[in-house]
Amino acid sequence: MKKHLNPARFILPVVSVIFALLSMGFGNPMAKKTIHTPSGRFEITFTLVKGSIEPKRAKVDPDTRALWRISFFDADGLVRTVNFRDPGDKKALTEADIYRRLVFSPKDDFVIVPPEVAGTAPRAIALSKTLKWKETPFEIEEYTWLDDLKAVGDKKAHCSYGVYIFDGERGAQVPVKKSESPIGYEMLSIEGKTATIKMFLDECRMQDIPAKCFSHDLASDTETPIQCPGKKGKR
Repeated sequence: MKKHLNPARFILPVVSVIFALLSMGFGNPMAKKTIHTPSGRFEITFTLVKGSIEPKRAKVDPDTRALWRISFFDADGLVRTVNFRDPGDKKALTEADIYRRLVFSPKDDFVIVPPEVAGTAPRAIALSKTLKWKETPFEIEEYTWLDDLKAVGDKKAHCSYGVYIFDGERGAQVPVKKSESPIGYEMLSIEGKTATIKMFLDECRMQDIPAKCFSHDLASDTETPIQCPGKKGKR
């Protein structure tokens, strides 16, 4: 006599496998995703707190962009949590997109989180427990790392152009050359601790004068006039 198979014998194992996959995040857009910082020093989870809402359906919260929570962990547990709103471009960001936009200091002592709104500065978030600060604007652009905690670059705004060092030990921006509008400054290049800086007139100038360049020793804070080597920042 032919025996009939009991479907219940197969349903339970299949359901168990599906549940296990969902618990690990496969096929579940609301699950936490875990990766590590470049050095492996910290573990990161991305949690979608609130998905984007169509403007016509948003009744209470006027900000319809997706809200993510980014959490950083070390061997002892949670180190820092930061909220990040999708900038709201044409395509919604995934956790992989957000991770690619994060910039870490050379040894992951702090992370630079991209701006959520156009025209605003990124945020530097302290991760190392030895740092006394937690969060501060990171306003320099086209920067170069001087060491594990310091970067030098240009700080640009309307009628305000200067060269600054971001000091990650203090969570502060230290001026190398402050804007003196209509006189502005920008870094053309850097070799070791010596930066080549250009002086020019910004958009608030009342007259034109030739640009000037000089070599600035960041260690001794001294400078020497030189011939401008390139066309970067020509105005």
